[in-house]
Amino acid sequence: MWPAGDGAADRRAAAPTAGSGWSRPRSPRWFATERRTFRADRVAEARPTGETVRIDDPPDAAGLVATMLTSHYPVYGTVVLPVPLPEARRLVPPGAGVHESVGADATRVTVGGRDLDELATRLLALAVPLTGVEPGELRAVLRARLRSQLDALGPEDA
Repeated sequence: MWPAGDGAADRRAAAPTAGSGWSRPRSPRWFATERRTFRADRVAEARPTGETVRIDDPPDAAGLVATMLTSHYPVYGTVVLPVPLPEARRLVPPGAGVHESVGADATRVTVGGRDLDELATRLLALAVPLTGVEPGELRAVLRARLRSQLDALGPEDA
């Protein structure tokens, strides 16, 4: 049983297919079913059915959770970071972006936010070169931010 949006008990049948956890203290644990993810700490009551579940091709639970956590923003941006996947996950935690390895030393990351300015702020704070930036409007915001910072420094020889 899960609490519904209004706080009333909501009964749902779900067969877990994978589990996911984060190493941060008190962060929620998640489990995945065939179609969605659930926060395990919100389960009020669970009853075993006695049935054995065979999972031939389990989903990537961490990927499902990351996608769910980043899927409700008005704008999205994608960049390629020049770092391996584990380092990219340190720079942009799985709950803050969706990661895809594109080589031994590069990771594509998709992040969401309220607007392009918020995305630019987050991406520039990573302090690594950004390539493959999409959409083009995000590239324009990043360029404008960087030009503004360079202009604020004044002439190079001053």
